[in-house]
Amino acid sequence: MKICSYGCGQEGRFTLKNGKSCCSEKYNLCSEIKKKRATMNARFFSLSIGLLPTKICRKCGEKKLNEEFSGNNVVWGFCKDCRTKHWEEFKENTKARWVENLPH
Repeated sequence: MKICSYGCGQEGRFTLKNGKSCCSEKYNLCSEIKKKRATMNARFFSLSIGLLPTKICRKCGEKKLNEEFSGNNVVWGFCKDCRTKHWEEFKENTKARWVENLPH
């Protein structure tokens, strides 16, 4: 007995053109694929109307998903992009100050 290749756990009664076994004649009728699509659509819809949890970046002022703020980014209040830019600027400024303070 073959199991459906798309993750639903049902018996794979059909073999599709790509060689995978599926519980339905078409892969998009598999219950697991339907669940994944529903989740993706809900996330896209929520993002488009602003229902997902967001924060505003202190540096660029853009509204971004909470996923963009992780680690020290949460403390600083910067999104990942701005935190990377801020870190690069900090390294450059520190290097410049260190070179200036070298004995001549």
